[in-house]
Amino acid sequence: MANQEHLEAIRQGGSTWNQWRKDNPQRADLKEADLRGMDLSQANLRDADLTHADLKGASLSRADLFQAVLGAADLTGANLVSAYLGRTFLSGTQFVEADLSWSQFMEADGRLANFERANLSNAEFTDANLSQSSFKGANLNKTNFTFVTFHMADLSGADLREAILYGSDLWRTNLSGTNLQGAELRNATFVETNLNDADLSGSSVYGSSVWEIQGQPKAQLNLNIANAFSPPILVDDIEVAQFIYLLLNHQKLRKVINAVTQKGVLILGRFGNGGRELLQVIAERLREMTYLPIIFDFDRPEDRDYTETVMTLAGLSRFVIVDLSGPSTPQELYATVPHLEIPFVSIVNASAENRAHAMWVDFRKYHWFIGPPLEFRTAEEIVKMLPNKIIARAENKYQDIKMRGKADDRK
Repeated sequence: MANQEHLEAIRQGGSTWNQWRKDNPQRADLKEADLRGMDLSQANLRDADLTHADLKGASLSRADLFQAVLGAADLTGANLVSAYLGRTFLSGTQFVEADLSWSQFMEADGRLANFERANLSNAEFTDANLSQSSFKGANLNKTNFTFVTFHMADLSGADLREAILYGSDLWRTNLSGTNLQGAELRNATFVETNLNDADLSGSSVYGSSVWEIQGQPKAQLNLNIANAFSPPILVDDIEVAQFIYLLLNHQKLRKVINAVTQKGVLILGRFGNGGRELLQVIAERLREMTYLPIIFDFDRPEDRDYTETVMTLAGLSRFVIVDLSGPSTPQELYATVPHLEIPFVSIVNASAENRAHAMWVDFRKYHWFIGPPLEFRTAEEIVKMLPNKIIARAENKYQDIKMRGKADDRK
């Protein structure tokens, strides 16, 4: 409960309260205070404890709430235009439909706060923690979210036009349906971020980190991948943006791509029943021979993304080693072998019950699928077979494919 003396003083209005604060510099205790609809404009509420206070419809414009505690307070529909809330504790606070335009929340702890449908245009949240907060349908036009943590926050349907999210962490943040036109997204982190139906057109994405975006943006035209001091370079896909930037600005990238395609070996098999150990033995031996092994587990549900991953990795590899010792026929081989003219070398455990040899019949028409499958009984046996029976055959086939390509070019 609020301190009764403090409560009576603040109910006299902002100017009376400010004079009382000068005369009584102790921390104001206004816990659970009923201050609904009060005009506290320009009030000095620095360090005040307003936990669970009811401030619905109150006017706090230009009020000073620096380091105040507003945990679970209710400021629904309140007027906080140009208020100063730096370093405030806002966990669970309700700002639904409040006017917070031009307010300042630097370094605030706003975890689980509710800003739904609030007006936060031109507000500043630099270095604030807004994890699991909600800004659904809020006006965030030109709001400054520099270096803000948004872990699992919900900004769906918000207006973020020309907002600044420089260096912000948007891990698992819901940005579905947001308008991000012209937003500053440089150095922001988008990991598992939901961008479904979002409009990113004209935003700046230099230095952004983008991983496993969820959903499909509505528009992403003219994304600027150049830094702030260079002429604009525009692309039309946020997931492609960082790759295009690397191609343009990192001379070593081409060397990296060449290194993978010249030395990369994709190893396909199953991790179960000792399969992982076998694949790792093969990979270790390949490393000793200066190759770059990439191990991929077949034993997962078949879907389009999974198959496309195999196709991408195979397309980057010099050749592929396939362990067919599992009980089922991998669909991924039927999706890759006919379309990728690179050497495929198949191996099979001699004691396994499988359809490896039947598969060889299916693929023998493709000269780059080397068969029949090489049988082995132990990992040690595979290691002995690698130099002459696997790698040598793959390299010979690789050169044969190159020669065929040159011959075709001369026709």
